[in-house]
Amino acid sequence: MSSIVRNNKQLSSEWSTVEWWCYYQYHSYDLVVYSILISGPVRIAWPTVKVGDAIVPVEPEDLPAWLLEHGLYWPCWCAYSGTGGPYPCRLEKYGLHKVRYMAFCHYSDSRCGFEMDLGKKFSMTDFLDDYGHLESVESVTDFEKLMKPYVELFERDAESDHSEDGGSGSEELDESVALPFFKGYCGEMEDGP
Repeated sequence: MSSIVRNNKQLSSEWSTVEWWCYYQYHSYDLVVYSILISGPVRIAWPTVKVGDAIVPVEPEDLPAWLLEHGLYWPCWCAYSGTGGPYPCRLEKYGLHKVRYMAFCHYSDSRCGFEMDLGKKFSMTDFLDDYGHLESVESVTDFEKLMKPYVELFERDAESDHSEDGGSGSEELDESVALPFFKGYCGEMEDGP
């Protein structure tokens, strides 16, 4: 058995689904969020912006503004775990001496364990996307229609991956399985005013 410990529990098959998601979220180089469209955790690309002639990743401290500008939010695990939601995770500046930009559970007394060091993900991910297809979305209905082909592609890829690995049929995550990448997805659409 591995000696990896999270929340005072050793890595084991006795972990709950959400504990596995927290494990993957912590250890992944990529952004890992809950997708309501997929009803599960996914890896997503870091958003980019155009600066002059260059395309650059959005800085961690600018992510809240970028998501707001696009009418998007990242649900925390509470959307799945039955502790409420879906609610947006909190994106905050954290620390006094060594400032980090973090994503946390919606609740200040974390109920689901959602936690990402955005600076770490920013410096390590290889997945980038300008999410240009989201520019003209004005409503949740438009968003769901726009995302339908992306969801279908995701489901086809997931089904293909599942059949290639022998398809154990287990709904529990396994430490040897990587979370799927959801092309074109960068969060859920906020309901309008």
